[in-house]
Amino acid sequence: MRILPKPHMAQLLISVQNVHEAAIALECGVDIIDLKDPNTGALGALTLSEIESIIHFIGSRKQTSATIGDIPMVPHLIKERVVQLQKFPLNFIKIGFFDAADYQACLDELQKFTSSRQQLIAVLFAELQYPEDLLKKIKQAGFSGVMLDTMHKNGKTYLAYYSVTAFENFVNNVLANDLLFGLAGSLQLSHVNAVKKVNLHFMGFRGGVCIKNQRQSKLDCQKIYNIKYALQEELQALNS
Repeated sequence: MRILPKPHMAQLLISVQNVHEAAIALECGVDIIDLKDPNTGALGALTLSEIESIIHFIGSRKQTSATIGDIPMVPHLIKERVVQLQKFPLNFIKIGFFDAADYQACLDELQKFTSSRQQLIAVLFAELQYPEDLLKKIKQAGFSGVMLDTMHKNGKTYLAYYSVTAFENFVNNVLANDLLFGLAGSLQLSHVNAVKKVNLHFMGFRGGVCIKNQRQSKLDCQKIYNIKYALQEELQALNS
């Protein structure tokens, strides 16, 4: 993935938990298939065997990402999981930046992995307050991008924690540091229009594309199609 000049269409990222859901995501034409277990936390990790099965099924047909899981900011714990995921031909590895007094030790450890074929994505949580210089340090450590997500899956989105101005300022800071920017966290179809003025590189969905908007439920292909169509419409509107 590369930074694109405006206007461009945000890539659609859909989280799946097994081969069956990966097949649905492929059928619906998503851009990035994200491997995650919605039953085990905000960034719940799938087992290595499940990841292997899904990756084998997808092959090179789509970009893929996976999360290391809800792991505290302890360098050796994060390193262990990243090493495990590097064995797979993933495009992106997502690492949650949970609450910590200092992130530098983890960034120093992760910098050793940023030259690999997988791009590292720092997942920041809307509920947390981060040091002002963290985005700069994330870039210096060699990360490719930042994703703003929600830690508590209670239906609240980034809008519960950011004003429109604060959100736009955050996005501008991400882009000013030459990082990709993605948005996730209880997003639904209506949020496509809400962020149309923001230079998003990807939007991530799980609950918003599931039956009854329950992230543990089955994927609803029609909801995925609706969001993909809405993203295309927004691009056409920007170009008109």
